[in-house]
Amino acid sequence: MNTFKYGKGDKMTSKTMENNSTVISQGECPHCNSSDAYTEYADGHAYCFSCEARDYFGNTKRKESNVVELQTATKLNINLDHTKVGPIKERNIDIDTVRHYKVRFNFDSGVISEHLYPYTSKDGETIAYKVRYVETKNFETKGPIAKARLFGQSEFSSKGKYITLCEGEIDTMSAYQMMGSKWPVIGVRSSTSAYKDCKREFEWLDTYDNIIIAFDNDEPGKKAARAVASLFPKKAKIVNLKRKDVGEYLEKNEHDTFVNLWWRSEQYKPDDIISDAETMWEIVKQPRAEAAVLFPWEGLNQKTYGIRTSEMITLIAGSGSGKTSIAREIAFHTLKTTDLNIGMLFLEETGWETGRGMISLDLNLPTHLPDVPVTEKDMRQGNERTWGTGRLHTLSESWHDNSVDYICDKIKYFAKGCDCKIIILDHISFMVSDQSGDERKMLDEIAHKLKALTVELDIHLCMVAHTKRQTGKALEEGGQTSLADIRGTAGIGQLSNIVIGLERDGQAEDPIEANTTTIRVVKNRFCGRTGVACHVYYNDLTNRLNEVDHETVNNIEETF
Repeated sequence: MNTFKYGKGDKMTSKTMENNSTVISQGECPHCNSSDAYTEYADGHAYCFSCEARDYFGNTKRKESNVVELQTATKLNINLDHTKVGPIKERNIDIDTVRHYKVRFNFDSGVISEHLYPYTSKDGETIAYKVRYVETKNFETKGPIAKARLFGQSEFSSKGKYITLCEGEIDTMSAYQMMGSKWPVIGVRSSTSAYKDCKREFEWLDTYDNIIIAFDNDEPGKKAARAVASLFPKKAKIVNLKRKDVGEYLEKNEHDTFVNLWWRSEQYKPDDIISDAETMWEIVKQPRAEAAVLFPWEGLNQKTYGIRTSEMITLIAGSGSGKTSIAREIAFHTLKTTDLNIGMLFLEETGWETGRGMISLDLNLPTHLPDVPVTEKDMRQGNERTWGTGRLHTLSESWHDNSVDYICDKIKYFAKGCDCKIIILDHISFMVSDQSGDERKMLDEIAHKLKALTVELDIHLCMVAHTKRQTGKALEEGGQTSLADIRGTAGIGQLSNIVIGLERDGQAEDPIEANTTTIRVVKNRFCGRTGVACHVYYNDLTNRLNEVDHETVNNIEETF
């Protein structure tokens, strides 16, 4: 029964009630279950002559002496004076479990009519309640529940080997009971709030070695589980429920079944991450033609002293100047000369293109071209030497979400879940390509987020940026690069530790000149060395970019 309770200091006798109003009904007390001591009055008062409960209904419309809304004299509109503790028999939840989570009940005619679930602040003070009305199965919140801790969190200390996250209060209590009341189990309010709530409590949850997620077996629950798991890539495991939710296992007395599923919970891994040779082989073996560390080139290393973590390097060049090829050579060189893991976000490529691109560098053959003779045996060997190392990580065949949140989440997973220290992002402009609004402002915000991630995760981020149109000689025709050429915002150049410009006249009549790229250090925060670092020549027979000595650039045909 939903009622408003007078405060303890309010004196009210049957006589004063009778003097102030007219009796409209007498019957069973919802608090003590006395059969006839509960009296209701026309002005909204109610009084039990047996237990002395004092209620006020206000002007709320009644239905068989029940009210619709819970209103109380406390700041949360909850009075616990006449609530009771007991088992939830229909869900097989025993009284000890209810007591542990400090859940209270209101009764109507001896039957539980309301569940009152407490939510606490960090100091353990109850600041909100979630009220469940049994008859309608509706919920109502009282107090700032969005600022509260997770359900049951205050009943457990931080740190430990295992903690279980469930969706909702009933499932939380059910899991705790089925696991012998030995392991900490806490609950999110709903699938909708799960990610936000867990992110707010990240530091506390992260003190546990293993975070087991047992949300509802429906699409919202599965989506929420993956989202929460992404916060703890190495710790999170997801329980593969067969029934609709955790509570159903307790209802059906299938304790052992749930516990076994709990122990067999699977390590979280995003669906769109490729980390193994077999998966990549299934992508790259299809005969489709449509398709740090030190830098690979000594001259660039002499200018920069190589690649360091917590730094962001930006590659700039005109369209078709080989930015992606340069980025891919950096990834391949890192694979072959270090033991570091590499994450690759080539946003305009399919998984097939990225996969073949790395294999092509290993084989020194442009395997993406339909007229290049390459055997399946060679391809397999190239696949094993690259993707078979388990150190390369990229996106799958499915087309990519270009939102900043999606890209940042993938960078976080590469860093935390795959131990990647080198991450290639090609390119930042793709993240605003279909967005409306101020491009400059959006790119500036993205650059700040990426820089923060680089430092936070202690990774090296090699990023490709597009350039804007020039008034002088176009970059696509060999024009000299500068910071002012970066498209959209100066923030990219300002935040980058090193900016490298690529200059190539792709329209030159001389094929040697058209395939030779000048690599220029435009900005170098590490040591200040700028200017031309080296020249690289693209050999279309080997699909490789090879450094050539400055003096021999004009005699490059003899070099190859």
